[in-house]
Amino acid sequence: MLNKEIPKIKIESVFDRYTEKQKECCWLANQLLKKLNDKQLTLEDFEKEIAYWYITDFLEQCYYKPLPTKPEAVKEFEQKHKSWKSEARKKGRDFDEDLFLETQMKREVEYYYEEKDRIRNINASNYYWLKDLKKVISGEDVVSHQKLDIKINEFRQKLEEEELIDL
Repeated sequence: MLNKEIPKIKIESVFDRYTEKQKECCWLANQLLKKLNDKQLTLEDFEKEIAYWYITDFLEQCYYKPLPTKPEAVKEFEQKHKSWKSEARKKGRDFDEDLFLETQMKREVEYYYEEKDRIRNINASNYYWLKDLKKVISGEDVVSHQKLDIKINEFRQKLEEEELIDL
């Protein structure tokens, strides 16, 4: 075994890379967690605090992210898939989906589908998060409910449009 001294590496604090807004958010989140941990807040109150914090500071930044534009390679891939599947049916053979994907899927096509799924997941998560926030906010807070309703409806409309495009 070598008896070399391990060089000390200067590791910058993770916080050094955060913006002031991110640092403020971390501090506020920690304060709320401490209050919850110290039983100064019930779980219900904690959820309300988070909901109002989100509505006040982040709701305007929550928006539907558009799906990526389908590149030519994906269009060609989908056309080839449809054609090969149809040809197999005409000849009375089974179409081997796995073999087709294994032999015809290019990295660019795979990346497109991965990115599309990633953005769809973000959009769906945001939609359900907004609906959950609405359940936490008191029904008497009409202004917050209206703000959430607007965002929820924006997401619902866009998500429904996505489904129609895929049909």
